[in-house]
Amino acid sequence: MPSYELNVRDYWRIIQKRRWSIIVMTVLVAAFTLVLTWKQKPIPIYQAFASVRVEPAMKGSALAFGGSFYSTASLDTEVYIATSFPVMVAAAKQLGLLPESISEQEVHQNNDYLQVIEDLRASMAAEKEEFANIINITATMADPELAQRTANVVVEAYRKYNIATKNRQVHDARVFVEERLAKLRAELREAEDRLQAFKEKGGFIRIDYQSARMLDKQMKMEEQLEGLNARIAEAEANIVLLRSDRTLTQDSIVSLRDKSVSTIASLNRRLVNLHIKYDTLLETYLPEHPKVKAVRAELINTRDRIIDLIEEADNSVLFMSFVLTDNDIAKAIITQHRAGVRVASVIESRNTADAGSDFEALRQAGVDVLADGNPYLLHHKIIILDGSIVITGSYNFSASAADNNDENVLILHSPEVAVRYVEEFNRVYSTAEAAAAGN
Repeated sequence: MPSYELNVRDYWRIIQKRRWSIIVMTVLVAAFTLVLTWKQKPIPIYQAFASVRVEPAMKGSALAFGGSFYSTASLDTEVYIATSFPVMVAAAKQLGLLPESISEQEVHQNNDYLQVIEDLRASMAAEKEEFANIINITATMADPELAQRTANVVVEAYRKYNIATKNRQVHDARVFVEERLAKLRAELREAEDRLQAFKEKGGFIRIDYQSARMLDKQMKMEEQLEGLNARIAEAEANIVLLRSDRTLTQDSIVSLRDKSVSTIASLNRRLVNLHIKYDTLLETYLPEHPKVKAVRAELINTRDRIIDLIEEADNSVLFMSFVLTDNDIAKAIITQHRAGVRVASVIESRNTADAGSDFEALRQAGVDVLADGNPYLLHHKIIILDGSIVITGSYNFSASAADNNDENVLILHSPEVAVRYVEEFNRVYSTAEAAAAGN
């Protein structure tokens, strides 16, 4: 058989003859390679980190005694809470993935919303930092800006949830402490009463000693009373001299200026009697016993003085205050309104609906009472009576101010001073009136 050998020229002729097939195949292979490479390229993944400090957990018993404790177990719980359902729902709302108005219950009932929460939770991770009460939250996403924003939003949502939880714990602890304190006070009063009954039954009270003390005080009081009566007689004699246009001696002038008149003497006798009663009770009771506190309240009873002045007003009672929860003062104001005295009042708007507030009681009684129109605080504690008497000071018109707090009260008998306070009342009232009209 004949044999043929292909040389370079033969190969070149073959290529020229098949060149279009070769070109097409080369282009197809290159295109296929490019498409396959593009489809199989790795998707870039970005991670964003954010950290939040977790305050040590506090139990009711620890809070009651001013303590706290740090627990690894509690920090593990906080790590779980950081990506829990309530936190994810709050974060999803802030990211615009869920409607703002939707509730957690509605999210549970909607599969699409649940899927949004699951996808968000799958992209989040939380872990505690060793040897510190810090939680690190990581967001893993294809978009770097979205990952950073999501990590920050989840940290903020967790922080708010954590604060709300701690507030509930503090409230529960406070209720626990107050209930326990009330129970202990009741037990203390009961123990004091039993002790007093036991002393009286067993004859352990030093009646003779007490009687001697009371007798000694009584004698001193009688001596003071005699001195007061002498001064009263001297004052009355001087008044007679003045009415008859006769000149007083220098001693009489000094006596009128410096000595007590009958009203002061009467008040002084009442004060002395109260002090005697107070000292007697302290012989057998502690200072916090209800009987002792009742006498002490008589010695310094600001509330009664304020109520007396309100009830003595003939023409007007103007009232502006941060708070009004003292029912007795509110009743005095309502009584004057029903008696035909002009009553107008303004109360801080944030305290009108609080538990114990007398704002609604005044309104229902027909009293002209307005909520303050100042967007900040009305912090006045002022009553203006008949345009001539001003009651002011730190004293809030509340039961706590009367019974518990350290307060000061100024009672100013001056029409010149009162007119300034009336101007301020008119300004505050106009602002409140304009705000009420706008609503």
